[in-house]
Amino acid sequence: MDKIVKIIVNALRCPICKSQIDGHDMYYPNIRSTSFNFHCVSNYHDYRFWMPYDGYSVPKILYDMVDVYDGHYLYRIDQKYDINETIIDVWGVDVEHNMINEQSKIFTYQQILFDYQNTDRNKIVNRLKTVLTFQ
Repeated sequence: MDKIVKIIVNALRCPICKSQIDGHDMYYPNIRSTSFNFHCVSNYHDYRFWMPYDGYSVPKILYDMVDVYDGHYLYRIDQKYDINETIIDVWGVDVEHNMINEQSKIFTYQQILFDYQNTDRNKIVNRLKTVLTFQ
């Protein structure tokens, strides 16, 4: 792994559980990786992102995804940094976190709404509720 990428990844933590970040396909995502090359060590679905690097350009996160369970809902936050877009999917789930409906409510915003550097699960849930209150 590139030294700069290693420093960046070691500095990051999962915003949900504060675990370390690890990678599974450093250069090109395969079909199984669903185009994310770094993810939370504890739970792949907590936090995952795509940060391509080739050794010549400055590595940066192009998009990331966070899954947050709160009560009977799963909030999936998908942020695309190159086009400044945040998409929030809201799914109904049962007590075992299985999706109970096939359709989600999708909310799209033309700005980045979440900064995962200095946050935790509770702050993300509060921000989600604030943002979705005005929908």
